[in-house]
Amino acid sequence: MDEAEKIQNLIYKEGLELKKEDYLLARKQIELIGSNNYVLDVGCNEGSLMSLYAHKNKAVGLELSKESAVKAKKKGFDVKVGSVYKIPFKENIFDVVHMSEIIEHVLDTDKAISEVYRVLKKNGKLIITTPNCASFRDRILVLTGHLQGYMQHTEHVRFFNKERLTRHLRKNKFKIEKVYGSGFSIPYFSGKAVTFFFLDSLLPATLMQRLIIVAEK
Repeated sequence: MDEAEKIQNLIYKEGLELKKEDYLLARKQIELIGSNNYVLDVGCNEGSLMSLYAHKNKAVGLELSKESAVKAKKKGFDVKVGSVYKIPFKENIFDVVHMSEIIEHVLDTDKAISEVYRVLKKNGKLIITTPNCASFRDRILVLTGHLQGYMQHTEHVRFFNKERLTRHLRKNKFKIEKVYGSGFSIPYFSGKAVTFFFLDSLLPATLMQRLIIVAEK
């Protein structure tokens, strides 16, 4: 059984109903997190993604919502209630900090990133995923008078393209290791789009729906 099949089985076991783009994004993140690492999952929600990689890592969650943290704890995860602005851990202790679809909810981007830098070990990795506001799909939608749904999300307070997010990371002392993209979409009617994932490794990340950035302390 290869790694992709193992992840698929775990998703089935956890009862997660993921769209294709979310499944492929999750698979890529699990690959990047690796194994035998001490991982902090910022904004872990109810622990759904943690359940897919915690079996081969030591994982701790940080969640702003007390309700979500309680649900994650019931699944057996160690989760702290707190803010990314003041991460309740000592400095230089994590091998990996994982932030999936979180940075767009954070008002003070630099403060959050500087806190992540503090708790990472030297050469530790930060893995961030976020919608790409400069994707091919979004460029066409804007030209035709449409806005993508995530731009209208009431809890989304920041929007990023590759240049803007990597600038924030470098400003806070991170080195950019790799930028990946996921999902090349072509809009066709009233803001809807058809998405091709087989192009992820062929086209620039700047054109994809999602950015996946790996940065090193």
